[in-house]
Amino acid sequence: TSPLSFSQVSTISPQDRFFLLIKFLSWIDTRLSRSNLLNGHPGGDQHDAPIGKRIVVGITGASGAEYARRLIECLCGSGAEVHLIITPNGRRLFAEELGIREITPLVLWRSGPERITLHSYRDVGSPLGSGSCPTDGMIVCPCSANTLAAMAAGLAENLLTRAAAVTLKEQR
Repeated sequence: TSPLSFSQVSTISPQDRFFLLIKFLSWIDTRLSRSNLLNGHPGGDQHDAPIGKRIVVGITGASGAEYARRLIECLCGSGAEVHLIITPNGRRLFAEELGIREITPLVLWRSGPERITLHSYRDVGSPLGSGSCPTDGMIVCPCSANTLAAMAAGLAENLLTRAAAVTLKEQR
């Protein structure tokens, strides 16, 4: 199937969006399982493993901190390099829903915190805000309606929306 456009996403009901998120996380879990099979176990398919991929992950204030944490675990566990941008409301969300007051790479992924790089939400001059910074894609999970609207409108007033605009422009 082809990817959904922003206009198509806005017509999907909240329940269906939730279903799509669950399906997406299940897909990531499947890829993680396959990539773990690469470690000497039969049946592994190296084309499914995001080993060496540079993925930008944005976390906003929409409910779903557990989904964000599981996404980061799956990406790191499958060998991806994660560049993390968290909005102030995303930090609040982690505190309220998961009891995590200080977000560090070690708190998010104990097995290999070096796979996670935290970027300042306010640093629009960060390399992630430039098309010359090579990344393989971006996921915003959870994504608030305000952030989705800003990305759809091409607004780039913080690093998360700027990185999204670059990702779309570069077709990553």
